[in-house]
Amino acid sequence: MLKCVVISNINSFMINCNNCGHNSHCGTPLMRDEEDGYTGEAYQIEVCKHCRCDNCKVNIEDETKYDL
Repeated sequence: MLKCVVISNINSFMINCNNCGHNSHCGTPLMRDEEDGYTGEAYQIEVCKHCRCDNCKVNIEDETKYDL
């Protein structure tokens, strides 16, 4: 008896940032909404400043590094 196994690659069409691992966010910083556990107040945090995915046209050497 021959079994047929179908393997799908659902991530083949998704592009991820090589810095943070989230979906690509080319040209914009990635922000995420969080909630203060004590007061319940909502706020945003910056997860990643620069996207580095396969679709990005920015040369890594041209970026501003260590802008503290």
